[in-house]
Formats: sequence, C-alpha cells, structure tokens
Amino acid sequence: MGTFRALTAGVALVLALVAGVAPLRAQSAPIVLKLATATLNDAQHEWMKRFAAAIEQKSGGRIKAQLYPASQLGAIPRMIEGTQLGSIQVFISPPEFFVGVDQRFELMSAAGLADKFTAILIGMSALEVRPPFVTDVVFVQELVDADLKERRAKLAATETWFRAAAGADRRKVAWRGMLDLPTEALAREARCADLVVVRRTRRAMDVYSALDPGGAILKAGRPVLVVPDGVTSLRAEHVVIGWKDGREARRAVQDALPFLHEAARVTIAEICGSGEEEAVRAHLDDVAHYLTRHRINGGPRIIVHHKGSGAAALIRLAQEEAADLLVVGAYGHSRLGEWIFGGITRELLATSPICCLMSH
Repeated sequence: MGTFRALTAGVALVLALVAGVAPLRAQSAPIVLKLATATLNDAQHEWMKRFAAAIEQKSGGRIKAQLYPASQLGAIPRMIEGTQLGSIQVFISPPEFFVGVDQRFELMSAAGLADKFTAILIGMSALEVRPPFVTDVVFVQELVDADLKERRAKLAATETWFRAAAGADRRKVAWRGMLDLPTEALAREARCADLVVVRRTRRAMDVYSALDPGGAILKAGRPVLVVPDGVTSLRAEHVVIGWKDGREARRAVQDALPFLHEAARVTIAEICGSGEEEAVRAHLDDVAHYLTRHRINGGPRIIVHHKGSGAAALIRLAQEEAADLLVVGAYGHSRLGEWIFGGITRELLATSPICCLMSH
C-alpha cells in the first residue's frame, strides 16, 4: 500500500512539473524546487530524495531541489497551504491529510486496504427520518415527506461521492444506501463483509444520522477497524496485540490473522499487577506459539501496571514502539459496566490515536 501511495504521488508530481518546465527554461538562474514532508528517514523521505536527484539530472541542473523533511517548513496544514500558495512546490504526505482540499482523499486508506487484500470495497450509508414533534396530522405528513426527500438526496449524493473517491472505474466496489438507523443498518449489512471499517469522531452522536462505533462492535459479528480522526493511513507494519485471557481477545487475534501475516513486527502485550508476571508470561507464550503455527513471529511484552488506566498504558506502549495498529478484544465486561466503572474498550474508543481492530 505504501508503494501504491508513492507511485501515485510521483505520477501527479511529474505531470505538474512537466507542465511547468517549459517556461522555466527561459530563465538563466537555477530554479529552486522546495520539497517538504512531515517525516524523516522513512519511505516518504527516501522517495523525496530520489525524486529530487532525478529532477536535477533530467533538468540538466536547471532545477535545484531543496529538501525539508521532519516538518521543517511548518505543521502539515501550513505545508499544504504553502503548496497551494506556491511557496512550497512539492509536499509529500499520505492523501488523507488533503481531505480539506478534496473530501475524496478520505477514502484512499480503505481503498488501499482493499487492494492490499484483493477485496471488494463496499460503501454504506444510512440515515433515518426523525420523528416529528407536532400534532397536526397534515403538517406532520408534509414534514416527513420533505425529510424523506432530503435524506434520499443525501444518500444519492454520498453514493456518487463514494464511487468517485473509491475509484469505481479501476477496482471492485459496491454500494448500499438505506433509510434506517445507521448503527442498526451497519450491524445487519455486516453479514456481507469480512471487515467493517468505521471512523471514530469526537462529534456528538446523533442516532438518526451518525454511527455508534461501540454499538457496531457489539452487534456486527465481524471485526471492526476503528480509525480515529486525523489518522492518515494504515500500513499495519507493527501490530500490538492487547491480550487479556478471555473469549474476546482470542476472537480478535483470529480475526486479525490477515494483518498479522502482513506485519513486519508483532508484539503481544498484557497488562498485569505486581506479582502476576509468571501467570501472564505463560499466557503470552501460548499466544506466541499459536501465532508461530500460523507462520507469524510474535514477541511477548509484559506491562506491570502501577497507576493510570490500562488503555493509557497500552497506547503508550504502542506509541513508544511506533506501532500503527492495536488488536484488542472488545467489551469483556458488559457495556453498561464499562460506562459505570470504566473499561479499556471505552477508553480506547474515546482516546486512542492509533487504529484499533476490535472484536467482540
């Protein structure tokens, strides 16, 4: 998926530069080409260096590239603005950062994931008509008819947007739009999918037009990949399994096997109290042996928990290890119990900056 992004970006940039080379040749002084990225010593930075060398060679030295990795020219939004204004000529980044420029970029991670596993990408949207709070029967019917018309128009517009953004002309896609409560509709339509991908937002939930990720996890009967706002891509190069010896974690590990096979590194982590390390080590060794039989190498990691929440400790480990996917069992306790007493699932859904693959 990373190669796909790099090649796509490269083609777009080459076309842009070819369009601008002719008038530049009339100038005697070398043309300065500023290339920027937010990262350092990774695939984006390496591509930037190779592109810079190629453009200098192809232009015969008329174009001199200046490289600015590690957000040297500002935060990502500022670099996007600089590219739009012309103070930066090339900005390399995963496409989802450009959602503010064009919303179609939002779907590229899901499309790349479908390509990675040779899967069909199914888009789904559901909206329910709000019950009117009026007493006049004629007026009620007029309101319902108007609301129905508006929501059907939104569903049609969303389908058009999805097919264009998903590249329906070059990959297998399908669409399902309906008038229903979003969470209930997703739980029902999940029967046709191996994996459900949902976006977690911090906006207030409206049951008539917004999905409840927790409800979807409980009802879908499928693994749910929860993608936080601001996450730009999912390569799943380093996967952390948040193990807790129960049904939900076992299901999550089995559901995650396709990702684990593709990962460069897998860490199996369990949180425990002081004095419980030996029992936990036996759990993790069993999981590691299970993964080995699936030709997956997993390294155990015991987290002795002293203070703070278990979810925070798991997120901290994932960030320290530069993991980009957490695999966890969801709602080992009842959802009501998590709301009353707190729980890892609830906190991960609310605060995790990393994609979470959850199974119940």
